[in-house]
Amino acid sequence: MNKNSQKLNESPQYIKGVGPKRIKALNKLGIQTIRDMLFYFPRRFEDRSNFTPINKVKLGETETVRGKVLTLGLRRLRGRKTIFQIAIGDESGIIYGTWFNQPYLKKYFKVDDEVILHGKVDRYSVLQINSPEFEIIRPDDDDTIHTGRVVPIYPATADAGTRYLRRVIKRCLEENMDSLEEFLPEEILTRNQLMPLKQAVRNYHFPDSLETISAAKKRLVFDEFFMLQLALAFKRQGIKSNAGGIAFKVKGDLKEKFKKLLPFELTACQKKVITEIEEDMGKKSPMNRLLQGDVGSGKTIVSIWAAVICLQNGYQTALMAPTEILARQHYQTLCRYLEPLKINTVLISSSLKKKERTLALDSIREGKAQVVVGTHSLIQEEVTFERIGLVIVDEQHKFGVMQRARLEKKGRAPDVLVMSATPIPRTLAITLYGDLDVSTIDELPPGRTPVKTYWISEKKRGDLYKFLREKIKKKNQIYVVYPLVEQS
Repeated sequence: MNKNSQKLNESPQYIKGVGPKRIKALNKLGIQTIRDMLFYFPRRFEDRSNFTPINKVKLGETETVRGKVLTLGLRRLRGRKTIFQIAIGDESGIIYGTWFNQPYLKKYFKVDDEVILHGKVDRYSVLQINSPEFEIIRPDDDDTIHTGRVVPIYPATADAGTRYLRRVIKRCLEENMDSLEEFLPEEILTRNQLMPLKQAVRNYHFPDSLETISAAKKRLVFDEFFMLQLALAFKRQGIKSNAGGIAFKVKGDLKEKFKKLLPFELTACQKKVITEIEEDMGKKSPMNRLLQGDVGSGKTIVSIWAAVICLQNGYQTALMAPTEILARQHYQTLCRYLEPLKINTVLISSSLKKKERTLALDSIREGKAQVVVGTHSLIQEEVTFERIGLVIVDEQHKFGVMQRARLEKKGRAPDVLVMSATPIPRTLAITLYGDLDVSTIDELPPGRTPVKTYWISEKKRGDLYKFLREKIKKKNQIYVVYPLVEQS
């Protein structure tokens, strides 16, 4: 980092117009450094570049007009209230700009000034714009920032309004753009048709046209995703190069017994995914894999297969689900397949009585609980494992990255298998789960009917109940998931 770049880490307090009072307001907006100010972008833009002749303005519409100051005056009302008003004219007519309780504005204007006003047009005996945005065109001015152009609208506060922010950000750009270094190679810029960083930052603050905004935004959004992917690539490389994981022995008697218990033939897709998981688990570097597939595609059996490999090597497995209902479902499924193998499976849930919970926690800590199923409760400090080797996370998108990491830290570089029934396009999977290898089960086992999802309006509630009654009469089961507001 050169000296110019280091300047970007300095406080913007010494930019003209900031000072010790305003810096507090800027800090509240998250602007701590000059770099923060350069990258404090508008939330939207207003096109104020097209001037309307005064005789063509429409009542109730927001218009931008340009004219010469003909008269100005300040009137004092009862108490301390004031009205400051200017009349501006062009070749077609006259309109008034009116400001309430802002007497200090009088010092800004003088007769014959060239002025741009922007705001909603009203009529009170005369045409006027109340509290308009304004720009005074001085002879030596070669630029405007508040009107007469595409204008940036910044997230603002009472102590740092959007007009003030436009002014200081413009000054910050003029004084510090040389310190902003291009970090993308020319090859990447050319291949992706991206504008240089300095040009993108300048144009996104003060664009020449609405078209310019799109090109500038493309570069800035590219940078965000590029840096995210770079960070994920480093993380993934760190995981791959970590030789401190567990090299599981994939072959074993327990796995063979489990295979014989299966009452069905695995699909070709399941076998392919299992091969990928076994290759990962056999390496010293920790597995970090996303397993995705539709509901009913057989992800759970694949995850149990991975758990069996972990168990036959003498390690514990933890499975975390987002809801207690789903955790119980997994617990029942695991018990059905693992009890014949004499595997002890434990469920940690909020409904456990104190004595039951204490016994469960003790068995986990002592290693007697070989498979542990639960919700977010698994990441609590009181849950400690003797020897955890595999972490399975279901419906990953409902957990935060830090929650997954906290569960992983309960062991020494355990393997991680993340499951999701939400279809994730390849490009999005790369973006969201760039640190994970991805396996997809894209076929259903024989005899499985594809799941159909419907959304119905409140008006069809009666039709829904009728449909459910018919299914019950045919001896079908109905499964209802309902949000729990409080324990009852």
